[in-house]
Amino acid sequence: MMRRERATTIQSLIRRYLTGPGRINRIPSRALHKSFMKHSLFSVLFIVSALSSNAQSLVSDIRTGSMGADPRLSAVMNDKLYFIANNGSTGNELFVYDGVNPPSLVFDLLPGAGSGADTPTRSLVNYRMGVLNNKLYFGGNEYAYGKELYSYDGTASAPVLISDIVTGAQDSAPYEFITHNNKVYFVATSKSEGREMFSYDGSTIVCLDNLPGLDGYYPGHLAVANNKFYFNGQTYYEGNEPYEYDPSTGVTKRLSDIRSGQPSSHPYYFTGFGGKMYFIANDFQHGWELYVYNGTTTTRITDLISQDGSGVTNVFAYNNTLMLSASTDNATYQLHTFDPVTNKATTADAVNGPSALGPANFIAYNGNLYFSALDPMMGRELFMYDGTGISMVMDINPGAGSSAPSDFTILKGQLTFTADNGTNGRELYKMGTAAGIERAGFQGSAVIYPNPTTGNCQLKLSLKQSATIVLKLSDATGKTVYSTEALSVAPSGTIAIPADNFAAGNYFYHLYNEGGQLLTGGKMVKQ
Repeated sequence: MMRRERATTIQSLIRRYLTGPGRINRIPSRALHKSFMKHSLFSVLFIVSALSSNAQSLVSDIRTGSMGADPRLSAVMNDKLYFIANNGSTGNELFVYDGVNPPSLVFDLLPGAGSGADTPTRSLVNYRMGVLNNKLYFGGNEYAYGKELYSYDGTASAPVLISDIVTGAQDSAPYEFITHNNKVYFVATSKSEGREMFSYDGSTIVCLDNLPGLDGYYPGHLAVANNKFYFNGQTYYEGNEPYEYDPSTGVTKRLSDIRSGQPSSHPYYFTGFGGKMYFIANDFQHGWELYVYNGTTTTRITDLISQDGSGVTNVFAYNNTLMLSASTDNATYQLHTFDPVTNKATTADAVNGPSALGPANFIAYNGNLYFSALDPMMGRELFMYDGTGISMVMDINPGAGSSAPSDFTILKGQLTFTADNGTNGRELYKMGTAAGIERAGFQGSAVIYPNPTTGNCQLKLSLKQSATIVLKLSDATGKTVYSTEALSVAPSGTIAIPADNFAAGNYFYHLYNEGGQLLTGGKMVKQ
């Protein structure tokens, strides 16, 4: 078993606080590497006074241009959001966001432009770091050890290498972390067992070796339900199929050889619901459809498209209902509710204009279901389902461009996620007041009142100080229906919106600084 834990010695660690508008906090990295981190904020996240009249000079656009910091692999620990991001200088490293102040770099684990944190593909369903006993677990990277298991305790100390599972500079590449019954589980590679599930209880790493030998199961899309793990795994003779692992007995078993023989059914989106396990798989006779495992047998329960068309591409449990991204014509995928009693899927009708095609990246928040979906005229944006109908929350990337929201997490009761506004690349956002969207680190609020409105209304501002801003409103097609010149406003100022002649429907407002960067926005309803 892998037991070696290396504690990092910090010969000199100095925290230097620089206060005042526009300045950046810097934390020198450990003396062992003698490298200082380049910046403590990532691309285009705003400092305390980002709404001042000199807003352009007070924006810390650390990664300039349209690349963005691309934050991912988020996890919440002790009311702080941790994630991996690239500021353009330090490579992919660990960042932290407290929900109020701008995000900052935790540590430059691999000094220079190299990446000290591993970032596997976003296609993994369980795309998170792990948290156990007030420590964060992730795949770190140093030249001497490769990509291995690291922990971070939330203090000024550097992340710690837990174990060099594959000794030397080769990688074990741990990811897909899940915390369950006082252990953190993950997938990694060892030289003797191949790619397998591992567990760590805070002192000892154990390779579960679900499939003995070097081949490994290559487990993926891990999920937990009824105190058991479910995942897709594969052998040479049986292909990629659904499996169950019971940590209480150590027994791993295949649920079904859905596509018999060596070919694979590639099951994914394992979702526990009503004491059963639901997932999507393809037997190459009926296409991608919904399956259920009841503890004994595995059964295909939908055939939304005849023959081999793909009927279901996503499944999520919400408010005692299974929600599906499903199609009956193999072309148009929409949000459906699924009744496990009748095995029937019903379209969740879109309302108030925008389409919501190809729904994905679901999360339940404040009693509603949030997700990304595609409108042909407005791109892939943030949508919401309230149990009766669907509406677009905001056109973050105005017009036909897509902001493609993903990486949803809830921090201190607020929904956070990543999106691309079309100018600054993929960055971190959060739900602001009145269901609006704002860039993480923005300090202030902008609320339309009254909303809904039957006539003219106002945008009420609450800012850190006086500011120069631009307001734009677009309709449900993405067309700009109203905009202002650069306006100088007081901290508690208002902006009149001449909505009396607007047609009834949904509108989206965007508030920019004078440099053209999106600060916040939301939806306005004209009745």
